[in-house]
Amino acid sequence: MNLVKKRYEMVKRDKEVFWNPETGDKLQGTVLQIDAYKTKLGLSTLIKIQAIDRIALLFAGAILRKAISKNTFKEGDSIAITYKGIPSGKKYKNYSIRKVVAV
Repeated sequence: MNLVKKRYEMVKRDKEVFWNPETGDKLQGTVLQIDAYKTKLGLSTLIKIQAIDRIALLFAGAILRKAISKNTFKEGDSIAITYKGIPSGKKYKNYSIRKVVAV
């Protein structure tokens, strides 16, 4: 069984939910896990976030993956992601991402 299929089986077992946002949706929580997978389409990154009401999973495309590495997110960090949609005339998804600092 390949890594993606193994991960899918774990998702079903642990009742995790894939985050499938609409424009303007926000996700905030603690980064539990960041995993990179090599697929037929290239590198894919799976991020697991503990939000208040669920464990959310998202596959990070190039834009989100770049933002995560630029901000050096790691497991245990608090994160806030806003999905900004697909820019007019483009094919990629745009996000706003930031670290959340506890007070």
